Amino acid sequence: MSIEHRRVAEDFDRAAEHYDTHAALQSELLLRALMYAGRYFPHQSRVLDVGCGTGQFAKEVKKCHANWQIHGVDLAHGMAKIARQHVPVTVADVTSLPFAAEAFDSVFSALCLQWVGDKKRALAETLRVIRPGGRAVMTCFGADTLKELRDAMIKAGMPESILAMPGMRFYTAAAREAGWHVLAAQKSLTTEYVAKVEDLMLKIKRIGAGNKNESRARHLSGLRRFGKMITTYEGLYAHPFGLPVTWDVVTLVLEKP
Repeated sequence: MSIEHRRVAEDFDRAAEHYDTHAALQSELLLRALMYAGRYFPHQSRVLDVGCGTGQFAKEVKKCHANWQIHGVDLAHGMAKIARQHVPVTVADVTSLPFAAEAFDSVFSALCLQWVGDKKRALAETLRVIRPGGRAVMTCFGADTLKELRDAMIKAGMPESILAMPGMRFYTAAAREAGWHVLAAQKSLTTEYVAKVEDLMLKIKRIGAGNKNESRARHLSGLRRFGKMITTYEGLYAHPFGLPVTWDVVTLVLEKP
């Protein structure tokens, strides 16, 4: 299924104002990715932050890598408006970046690629704007993300409303096809717990992370099936800590030959 970029922008525009309040996990994962960047990026670096969101990367960089010059790019005007309080931002699609070739030394991208329809083109564009020898650190959600929710939806006979995501093997192959040299690739699973399925669904909505498929269902599923999905989730995955939610994070470290 293809991803509708207009809907991506609209969803994140709506989520922008309160995004940081509800994105604690995303913030934690960004800090992990920043550790990779600190290891692989040069001391002096012009860094393009792809999918910069509210500008958290730029805020964190000021604390530990003052010599990095950050420029953000994001598809959502709402996110860009907030991020501009901390960093210069261009509103643009990563599959068509408005920058000259070799304009940057490094590329950073935290949890963006999964929302891009043409991922191979996005990887090719980030390669184009980085200098030879430059490196990229990218994270994205992988195939096992929200696997419990998707499983419960299927068993309840509901059309999936959470976007199916490719795994690490896809991303490493796509990066190589685009011309990148893959220095490192890692898959890590993080589990958080929620009290109710409804809490998870609300969180997904509040961070703009719902389904982006062009062919998504245009009408709400029946309450009976939704109720069955909740019962199925609780029946299959009940845990003393609550209901588990899996986040599969793929981390790529890339270098331009």
